Amino acid sequence: PGREEKRTLIIAEFKDYVFCATHQSLTPEDQLLAVPLIEKALQNVDKPIFMAGDMNSAPASAPQLELAKHFATLNDTTSYTFPADRPNRCIDYIYGYSKNGYRFDVQYRKSIVFCLHQQKIITFAPELETKAKNKDSNEIIYLCILLLFLLLL
Repeated sequence: PGREEKRTLIIAEFKDYVFCATHQSLTPEDQLLAVPLIEKALQNVDKPIFMAGDMNSAPASAPQLELAKHFATLNDTTSYTFPADRPNRCIDYIYGYSKNGYRFDVQYRKSIVFCLHQQKIITFAPELETKAKNKDSNEIIYLCILLLFLLLL
């Protein structure tokens, strides 16, 4: 749901886990409508599920409280992520899906905020290309590409 533009959930299944990315609507009503759709898309997955995205909502907002019924928030929500030039609030999150029986234990939290202007993406892309040559890091590269794609929508 999205009154201002269409929104989507990208789901990538890997051997041992599933990774999802989304960019939520600007309106709390549409954000709340998205929660059961996300839940329905993930309810039959029997692997650990991670979801990340620009949720456009504050940690104590109704959409985040509704998501908390299905997901554990894994990032430090006191680390601000928006606006990029002078962050003063958290609207970007990383979650672990908890309704399928998996539990998540965060050992270390650190926020890294990327300013996604055209020149920054061009600078970042060659690093992805170089790291992609290493087979062991391919899944992480795919996740980074998914996140970049999502943030550019």
